[in-house]
Amino acid sequence: YLLDQTLFTFPYDWRKSNVDTATLLKSKIDEVKGVCHCAKVDVVAHSMGGLVAQYYAESSQYANDIDNLIFLGTPHKGATADYLTWEAGEFTGKEGLLLKFIFTLQAKEKGFDNLFDYVRNFPITSVQQLLPIYDYLKPVTNDGLIHYPSGYPINTFLEQLDSKKSVLLTLGINI
Repeated sequence: YLLDQTLFTFPYDWRKSNVDTATLLKSKIDEVKGVCHCAKVDVVAHSMGGLVAQYYAESSQYANDIDNLIFLGTPHKGATADYLTWEAGEFTGKEGLLLKFIFTLQAKEKGFDNLFDYVRNFPITSVQQLLPIYDYLKPVTNDGLIHYPSGYPINTFLEQLDSKKSVLLTLGINI
């Protein structure tokens, strides 16, 4: 593969809405088709990038221009770690320390006093769009799980993707 000839990258601001990023992906695919003089491209999407690619393919903007779509570590049903970020402005794991540091700097730069307000009011839409759409919270009173969506923050983005997943399988894309 040759960078920008047969291999193209698509960096984007992952804090923004995946819906907006899907529009940017369409533009990138159009650009790639112009370079390679082809009607379709192959997309290898990692993590949230898979949600972006899926949203694009299922949207009215889709131009039948993806041949193969490879999902790597895509949280199709959401990521539980995002619950703490969305509900408390907290981050988990080793990478969470770095994210917390970066987000704290960005929050102060944007005039926010704390991470919760920054995540919710900037807003960092992608955090909300990664909230899980399955049972994952345990009540303090027993060992069962609270049934989604009752008592959970709602993720209409992933709910919409999940409800249209059968559409993805009918688009002629090799997944």
